[in-house]
Amino acid sequence: MCFMLLLMVWACLRCDDLQGICPESMTLSQLGLKFVLSRTKTSGPGKRVGQLQAFVLRSVSLSGYDWIAAGYNLLQTDEFKIPRDFLCLRFTLGWEVQSREFMDGEGVACHIRRALAELKAPRLVEGSWGLSKTVLLVPEALLGYVEEELFLQIQIWARAHAYTGPPIAALHKSLVWNREGFWSLQGKYPAISVDPVHLARAMAPGDASLQPNDEEPQAPYFVTVGRSGFRRLHLAHACAVRQERCVETIPLFAVTEDSADAICKLCAPKIKPGDVSSDSASSDAEVLVDPAQQGN
Repeated sequence: MCFMLLLMVWACLRCDDLQGICPESMTLSQLGLKFVLSRTKTSGPGKRVGQLQAFVLRSVSLSGYDWIAAGYNLLQTDEFKIPRDFLCLRFTLGWEVQSREFMDGEGVACHIRRALAELKAPRLVEGSWGLSKTVLLVPEALLGYVEEELFLQIQIWARAHAYTGPPIAALHKSLVWNREGFWSLQGKYPAISVDPVHLARAMAPGDASLQPNDEEPQAPYFVTVGRSGFRRLHLAHACAVRQERCVETIPLFAVTEDSADAICKLCAPKIKPGDVSSDSASSDAEVLVDPAQQGN
């Protein structure tokens, strides 16, 4: 659990983002750990952006311990190396795998809170790091506190010391409820003032032309791959299924009989018979048939 917590910290991940990591996409090298985020708050199936690539440098460590390699090797053990499309499993009180079913972000947050409540504070003794036997890493008072109660305690302390409570508490708030009914940051932004002369130099002229972008030609076809491995052929830019919104797709410049298992019903009328090359005498309809339709 500590490996997953450190991964969230150094990769700036939410609890839901952590569950969007497919363990099979993780690759460890001398530089660091690379993995794929199949779904996040702003990306994934049904979103404008599909998968996201993530990377954590292997040298990021406060003590020098190679925690990335230790966590990666732990995921390769038989207890954790099971087929799944999420990272964090459900653990017992003894930190043994309890269930291999999917756990949502709230469950991950509860596991992290329990881990922080049990971790001991680090100690540097004679040049080497160890753990304290009595001091906790996170004080018990900080686990499960309510922000409103904390601000109330600040006001009580301020009044007891002859200060005005609300202004003192307001100094500790980073978010306020504005008149429009939204949470917003305090202060005036941008916080850093820029010299107008430097700002004018940084701005490009309005008639500036962009350099031509030599993009690679886009494939006229693409194949969507489901979790079961079933492949379905689609026409690019002519189908309701958007390629960028699918979890896994394969671009195709030429269609053969073994390119897919079935053709999209919406795209089938638009695909001409001459578009599919054949090396055998079997027809396209016999090759590209959806298994769900074979019984009909």
